[in-house]
Parts: sequence; structure tokens; C-alpha cells
Amino acid sequence: MENDAQKLAATPGAHIQMTYFEALVQAQMEEMDRDERVVLIGEDTSIYGGAKFIERFGKNRIWNTPISEGSFTGLGIGAAINGLRPIVDLSVSS
Repeated sequence: MENDAQKLAATPGAHIQMTYFEALVQAQMEEMDRDERVVLIGEDTSIYGGAKFIERFGKNRIWNTPISEGSFTGLGIGAAINGLRPIVDLSVSS
């Protein structure tokens, strides 16, 4: 099944206007469609755009974390070492 980005790439001179957030969500979804090893880790991932992710990919691939950036960064590193391809969403870093 061809997605919007693939259709756009096949149309010379065409473009889609979107926000940075929309582009980020689209890119994450495309990569998660392509590779089942990709997981999304972060704060409120099930709230901000995450509902679409949970409906589409299930709770096993969307990991909502408490506010503890160091902890879920470590979780992402461990996931990668064990063969997953984590997207670690750091909303705030202090």
C-alpha cells in the first residue's frame, strides 16, 4: 500500500505543507509500518498523537513513561542493544 509520502515522491514538483509535528508523526508511523522492531518510548506518548499510534501499532510498541528522562533514555539504549529500534521522545531535558 502506497502512503502519502510515496505518492508525493512519485509526483514531480508536488509538495505537501505540514507542520514540523505532523511531519515527525508521519515519519514515525512510516518507519513503524516498515519495521516491527521500532518502538516509541516517551512521556505522554499515548496522549499527544499517541492514540493514533496505539490504535495502529498496539500498546506493546508504544511505551508511555513517567517523567524520568534518564531512565527511559537508558531503556531505549537497552532496547537497542537487544535488537529493537527505539524512538526515544525527550519532551523535556534537564
